[in-house]
Amino acid sequence: MINHITIYLKRLFGYTVNKALLPSFTADIFKPLRSAFEVPTLEQMEADIIPYSPSAPEGRRVLVLAPHPDDETLGCGGSLILLRERGAEIKVLFLTKGEKADPTVKDPEEYAVIRQEEAMAALTTLGISDYRFLGHPDRGLYTNFHKCLQDVKDCVSHYKPDTLYCPSPLELNPDHRVAATISVLLFRECKINIAFYEISVPFRPNRLITITEVMDKKIEALEAYRSQCKLINYVRLINALNGFRSLTLNGCNGFVEAFYILSH
Repeated sequence: MINHITIYLKRLFGYTVNKALLPSFTADIFKPLRSAFEVPTLEQMEADIIPYSPSAPEGRRVLVLAPHPDDETLGCGGSLILLRERGAEIKVLFLTKGEKADPTVKDPEEYAVIRQEEAMAALTTLGISDYRFLGHPDRGLYTNFHKCLQDVKDCVSHYKPDTLYCPSPLELNPDHRVAATISVLLFRECKINIAFYEISVPFRPNRLITITEVMDKKIEALEAYRSQCKLINYVRLINALNGFRSLTLNGCNGFVEAFYILSH
């Protein structure tokens, strides 16, 4: 059983998780998670595969895992604005310093400070005042897996969120996939709901959130990450992704964020 799960995790997340963690992974977790990434069967209709109506964003007390400063805005910034407007409590946990985003930077620690300042400016635009920087090394969450897992568990224990937002396990960046792994562990152990968001790899969502009315505010928050927007035209890309996600919402000519929700 352990070997079977190890192989499955390697295929799903791209690396092998320490076997000491495996007892937290059970079939009842894998089954709903797999449905986001499986090829649809021939008899399934469109509405069986993806939502055709919008939903409200998930959670009343929300903890957001951002592997790097800007992931919270890219992946779920619009939904976070809507949640704040509804009175939800939100805390953002930045897992790494993001100091390796620009390989031409001569002083990574100074660059990390810039990214932290940008994150605080972006969160102000999103209407979020509760945040914490864990300061793990960029692209190093796998080698620091146990420490990062414990840091997030401690935050969950203290903050007591009902919903955890994090990147999906299909993401390209390895830090994103580690965050997804941690979230799946906490889903079972801490009895909290998970809202997987997408940035670099679209998945098959089970929730679509219309963010048209707050898209300008999301873009304003994204533009606070000046150092990152100089590297990649994130404004163009996120407009494209969130525009594409309106495909199945009839009458929606605006912008949508997609999520895959695991709930108890």
